[in-house]
Amino acid sequence: MTHRGRERPGDLDQLRRWVRRSSVAAGALGRALGAATVAGLTSLGLLIGAAGLLVVSAGRPGLRAVAVLLVVIEVFAFFRSPIRYVERMTTHRLGFIAVTRWRRWLMGTVGHWSYRTWSHYARGDVLGRSLQDTEELQDLWVRGVVPAASALATLLIADVAVGALAPRPGWLAVAAGLLITHGAAIVLMRRRVAPLVARDRERRQRRATYQALLVELSGTAPEIALLGRDDYVAERLDVARRALGEAERAFERERRRVSLAIPAASLVAALWLGAARPVSAPVWLVSAALVIVAAIEVLTTTSGALDTAIAVTAATERLDELAQTPPPATAPWPVAVSLELRGLVLRDGTRTLVEGLNVRVAPRGRVAVTGTSGTGKSWLLRAIAGLDDTQGGSILIGDQELTSIGEEELRRHVAYVPSEPGLMRGRAADVVALGRTLTRPYLEDLAAVGIVADADRRWEGLSRGEEARVAVVRALAISPDVVLLDEPTAGLGASDTAALLALLERAGAIIVVATHDPLVIAWADAVVELDAGRVPRG
Repeated sequence: MTHRGRERPGDLDQLRRWVRRSSVAAGALGRALGAATVAGLTSLGLLIGAAGLLVVSAGRPGLRAVAVLLVVIEVFAFFRSPIRYVERMTTHRLGFIAVTRWRRWLMGTVGHWSYRTWSHYARGDVLGRSLQDTEELQDLWVRGVVPAASALATLLIADVAVGALAPRPGWLAVAAGLLITHGAAIVLMRRRVAPLVARDRERRQRRATYQALLVELSGTAPEIALLGRDDYVAERLDVARRALGEAERAFERERRRVSLAIPAASLVAALWLGAARPVSAPVWLVSAALVIVAAIEVLTTTSGALDTAIAVTAATERLDELAQTPPPATAPWPVAVSLELRGLVLRDGTRTLVEGLNVRVAPRGRVAVTGTSGTGKSWLLRAIAGLDDTQGGSILIGDQELTSIGEEELRRHVAYVPSEPGLMRGRAADVVALGRTLTRPYLEDLAAVGIVADADRRWEGLSRGEEARVAVVRALAISPDVVLLDEPTAGLGASDTAALLALLERAGAIIVVATHDPLVIAWADAVVELDAGRVPRG
């Protein structure tokens, strides 16, 4: 458990990783930072120029004396709006590029998930929430990195300009003091980021606990009320509410500590200017004072950027929880195709489905997998198809580990037909092909299993038996080497079952069928009987 107020390893690295993950081009980043810095300097120049004009005109009322300053101010005022527009456009363009990269990362990540992981994250619309998280993360650039970097550049240039442009000695010491003071404020705010992230995480966790408790008690409240224990509900809610309130107050206290750095830095900078007492015309004293005042806005922008970073931490944590980095699988499909399971273990959470399964299937071999519901027949087929994870043992195709074979090769040579096939509406050619290059005469295969159709026939309401037969024809249409079928004959009569088995036999592939059908079991070369948690028989 992380000690309160101390930086958890990876808190800030997590944000840096998501900044790097966006991989924005240096040119786009440079344009955004440049536009934002120029916009900041323009606003600062307009403020100082206007005040300087008043000071100069007060001491030298002639129009000629203030003409130059007036022209400069007008130029700043004229270009301020278009510069701000360019800043907004370049910054949001940067955010759009980042979101595009992050979504590519997200799609690439979930594309490697197993069936079990998909099933887990499909609950509660987690994937939809993840897409929203990538949208929120653009604030990391739009309201975080770019504003903070440009604000710090503006402040640095302004502080240096105080010492570099003033015509009298003593101003270098003033500039050094301003740099030290403002730098100390930025370092202080940076050091408080980790405690703020920890407080924010605790606040989110307690809010989630409170909301979960509300859902839990809402379902049982009527029964509790009948038992006369309304006080029990109120007490549990009160405990969770107090914990949430304390977490929110702790976060606000930490936040106030950070915000105090801004007025403190401004006060110290003003005292430093007063103590240095540099000799110069009044306009330079006014300019230096206005730089100190403008620094309040700059430091506030920096503080807001830190707030943004903290706010998007929840999104980065949720997205990082989705990340999986399986080793790249690039091995080619083996020339000699056989199927071997060595000591295979499959578990559903803490429940063992398959323990120590050893099976070897020769080329063109046929295996029936039997067992009562819940013993893991479907899990086994998905594992062999490379769609689900195993918890022990290994699966070999020829002499290659299944996990080492490239995804494209695997999908070209292994066909999996679930018990409830989908995508069954539309033209027959489209339903069977699914955009692939076919290597078998699928219309002849359809006819062989009792479905007469042409390529343009539209299927809208196929029966379950028809869907099962079409799904098998679709699986065979690319001439796979391994075919995995989950209850393909459920709902078929004896004649339709015989026709389907004859088609499978002619396919010349390794066939593994999860089934309860005695006709399929008798047709198979070998039978593996699953009994959850025990060594399978076969």
